[in-house]
Amino acid sequence: MVKHVLSNLMLSLALIITPATLMAAKNYKWVDAQGQVHYSNYPPPDSKSERIEPPPPPPTGAKPPVTITAAETTPPPAAKDAPDLAKQKAAEEKVIKQNCETAKKNLQVLKTYGRISVTNPDGSRTRIGDEERASRTKKAEEQVKEFCK
Repeated sequence: MVKHVLSNLMLSLALIITPATLMAAKNYKWVDAQGQVHYSNYPPPDSKSERIEPPPPPPTGAKPPVTITAAETTPPPAAKDAPDLAKQKAAEEKVIKQNCETAKKNLQVLKTYGRISVTNPDGSRTRIGDEERASRTKKAEEQVKEFCK
């Protein structure tokens, strides 16, 4: 239930944060004299650029993308060999870094936006109240402490 609510919260926040005007904006890509690739809503005045089309919208009735939260992510199982141990350590560090970033984003969203809506299992939308926001904020703060050491 919590996984479902958190994934719906992240999806709802993404939809709230991304205004329709940005989705319809013209985007350009170009390479400068130093070979650096740039992306912008405006083409450069003195160089060639390539217009980038936005991706097509998802088909009607498509399932929303699944958001993995810090609580759902687990490190890989223990390895026996030394080279595998190094790979395991690197994989664990990557997971911890991802968990930290997710926890920070969740906390920022909860502290920044005044109204947060979640999508219920029946498809209806409900705004979370002050108690729910406080509970989620506390959990996000705990996750930041746990994963961002």
